[in-house]
Amino acid sequence: MRTLLILISLLHLSYGFSAIVYKDVTVGQENVILTVANGNVKVIKRMLDGSDKHQTWNVSRGTWIDETGKPVPSTNYSFKAPGTIIIRKVTKEDAGFYDYEPEVDETKTPEKVPVGFKVEVDYVKTGIRLTVNS
Repeated sequence: MRTLLILISLLHLSYGFSAIVYKDVTVGQENVILTVANGNVKVIKRMLDGSDKHQTWNVSRGTWIDETGKPVPSTNYSFKAPGTIIIRKVTKEDAGFYDYEPEVDETKTPEKVPVGFKVEVDYVKTGIRLTVNS
């Protein structure tokens, strides 16, 4: 019994290190706001349910672009800087995972790191998991 309680408590702690937001909406819900990032973003990406392909949001065109570079019909979406997507009216096809790539200032010089010093960065999964219920 004690082992089971320890296992459950460790499982609960492991979910605490994830930054994924889960959002449930219903079909037909209007003006759903997905704040993917609070800072400047380079790209907003999404992977729709039932697909293994990413789509990226093209800010200048105001549309989603698939992996081949072709625009995807996106009249149902709008973008609000710095990192918010607004879905005007939710459909079942909008369900999926929405994430972003941060904008990195490449003009900044990195701080001096001693020679032979290795820096490892643990990846923390971020983004919004949008579930659309009937």
